[in-house]
Amino acid sequence: AASVDSPLRHILVTSAMPRDGKTTIASNLAVVLAQSEKKTLLIDADLRRPGVQRSFDLEDGLGLPEVLIGAAPLEQALRTTSTAGLSILPCTDTPPNPSELLGSQHMSELVSFLAQDHVVIIDAPPVLPVTDSVVLSRLADNVIVVARVGRTTVDQVENTVSAIEDAGGLVSGIVLNRTDSSKLSNLR
Repeated sequence: AASVDSPLRHILVTSAMPRDGKTTIASNLAVVLAQSEKKTLLIDADLRRPGVQRSFDLEDGLGLPEVLIGAAPLEQALRTTSTAGLSILPCTDTPPNPSELLGSQHMSELVSFLAQDHVVIIDAPPVLPVTDSVVLSRLADNVIVVARVGRTTVDQVENTVSAIEDAGGLVSGIVLNRTDSSKLSNLR
């Protein structure tokens, strides 16, 4: 957890399964942090089904895979957005070896380097279909798991949290996505 002595520097956002809304939550979190005058960087680490580029309507170009394999310098892959203080490191092309790239020492060093002067939000792949997020969870201060109401099962959430915690990651919360807000007004 974040504190005055150790501020939050890396947040990984994942889900149990695809299409639970993790990219939307990661993108919105990044925008809100940037709007609160925190220098923020959103990394699209879902190298199998990237969505951040589409969310921010970015043009094709270089991205995280090219930086990790050394084909492009970080400065050429980073993108600015219309939100002041928010930069994005997208994934514009699906590489043949996502798990290898995300589990590399270069990825760990990149996240640490970027977190020196940014809050880093990592949009990671869903946990249950692939192990990428479990590996990435070790790089984050906290992990947020997104669950889609009416779609994600309790077992899926429990298995996701267990997989992350077994790998040494810290799940700080679960976000319920697509919740009917009219039913929330009845909570007291």
